[in-house]
Amino acid sequence: MHTWGEDEDCRLWHEHDAVMKINQYRAGFELRDIGWNELQDRFCGHDGHLVSLDFLKARILELGRDKEGIVEPGMGRSMLDIDHCILYHYWHPEHDRWLVDYYKLILGGSHKGKEKDFLNGQEWQQL
Repeated sequence: MHTWGEDEDCRLWHEHDAVMKINQYRAGFELRDIGWNELQDRFCGHDGHLVSLDFLKARILELGRDKEGIVEPGMGRSMLDIDHCILYHYWHPEHDRWLVDYYKLILGGSHKGKEKDFLNGQEWQQL
């Protein structure tokens, strides 16, 4: 997991600029649906984060307004909850195997050592 930050804003802005330069993806000064899909693929493909297309569209709109000076810096910076936006990675079956293996390892080394006991918070943090 990863939270949204200035790096994501910067990368999104630059990817949007790159997609806008390709004529087939835009109509005038607006991206076509295929352009938005390309932007989502480029942004998510960089580090495997899952981000909704609606979120990207809204964030680009906000960043564009901010760069044009329509929104004062630091004032109403975002209508989106970017401080609590969690970017998830694609899940792969290998992650399941890793999680099960480490769960068994921690369970075997837990203080009680009983399979029916739940792990305490500290043991989950180790996982």
